Amino acid sequence: MNESGKPAAAVQLIAPQFADLSDRRAVVTGASRGIGRAIALEFARAGADVVIHSKSASAKALAVCEECRRSGNRAEPLPQDFSGECDWQAFVDRAWQLWGGIDLWVNNAGADLLTTPAADRSFADRLNILFEVDVRSTLLLAKEVGRRMREAGRGAIINIGWDQADRGMAGDSGELFAASKSAIMGFTRSLAVSLAPTVRVNCIAPGWIRTAWGEQASEAWQERVVQETPLARWGMPEDIAWLARFPCQRPGGVHYRTNHQCERRRHPVRGNGKLKVLFVTGRLAEQPLRRVVAALAGSAGFVAEVAVLGISVAALMYVEFVRRKLRVPAPHRPSRFCRDGARGTWPEPRATLPEALRTRA
Repeated sequence: MNESGKPAAAVQLIAPQFADLSDRRAVVTGASRGIGRAIALEFARAGADVVIHSKSASAKALAVCEECRRSGNRAEPLPQDFSGECDWQAFVDRAWQLWGGIDLWVNNAGADLLTTPAADRSFADRLNILFEVDVRSTLLLAKEVGRRMREAGRGAIINIGWDQADRGMAGDSGELFAASKSAIMGFTRSLAVSLAPTVRVNCIAPGWIRTAWGEQASEAWQERVVQETPLARWGMPEDIAWLARFPCQRPGGVHYRTNHQCERRRHPVRGNGKLKVLFVTGRLAEQPLRRVVAALAGSAGFVAEVAVLGISVAALMYVEFVRRKLRVPAPHRPSRFCRDGARGTWPEPRATLPEALRTRA
């Protein structure tokens, strides 16, 4: 029997809903199609009221609003062209006034240089478009939204990067997207530090996601995606949307290491080739482990990286075991502050493990 007088067997432990966004107010830019649309619909299913931004008052944006309302939540369109001159503060004001504040903000809007006439423009023109729409809108909106969220005492911001921005891809498109997305990802790291701990700032870097370009990509590109993705398939916008719920949940049960957290905290968790997660969970007290693992990875790619990490650790442990067995002193690695000032030379290093093994042999 328990305190309520019911048999103990009748008491069930019910885990909280994963990434519940009930009573949260969210803005998703570029939400009329693709990844933005998927994130808006996922937020609505999670219980959030969603503001649907689009370049113009289009039928697609209104259709997304209607789909969000079917989940029992509020949804409003908010058109704004981010190219050219834009009053960013006025745009944020409009979003804030709809429901008296915003709790979640996703900067997803970006210029389409692959399936529109802009694809035929010069490299310089396309660079200007990307930095005007993708980079400038993300930076200026995140700054203004972050300031307001910090004054309100809470909030979460998500920016969208690219998984190949840090290692590059050949071709004009690869060069352009690497430049713009690297700017966004670097900015996100610094903004996360600036707004912590009041506002959480994260970046999701998708890889091969089947958006408008993926649907009409050539056979050669289709084969490349299959070869470069461990799951041998395209990622879907819904994959990114489900992941986006994770850093937007109420803080308390999960703590984040946001966006590599500069140089103080390292070792990001990478995804399955389709997306790269730039945040790492810490304490997982309130989340079922299987859901957390699914949110972080969702594929064999994560398992493979964990296996590689485990093998590396085991190898290091074996080397340390052998070193101690042979009683070889640890390698001497003087820091930059322990230089011999009198002679102006570094101290001679002690014997290393390979030298000891050769001596014993």
